[in-house]
Amino acid sequence: MRWRITVLVLGLVFVLGACSRPSEEDCRRALRNVQKIRGLADSPNPPDPEPAVRKCRATASKDQVACLIAAKNDQDVAACQPK
Repeated sequence: MRWRITVLVLGLVFVLGACSRPSEEDCRRALRNVQKIRGLADSPNPPDPEPAVRKCRATASKDQVACLIAAKNDQDVAACQPK
């Protein structure tokens, strides 16, 4: 019985913690937008996006990712960075 409660509590902590992080798709959208702004979207050998997506999900806030998705130029991208 105790192990069930422990599993339930750990599951809730995981779910609540995951809610504060941006989704994988939002991180991909933000990454694509920044690549487009910086002229990297049409590169013949683009870098693997997976490390950037993992870092985004681990360290960025939902607000930062939304800001990067909405960015129109380099100044907008710079404004999205935490102070």
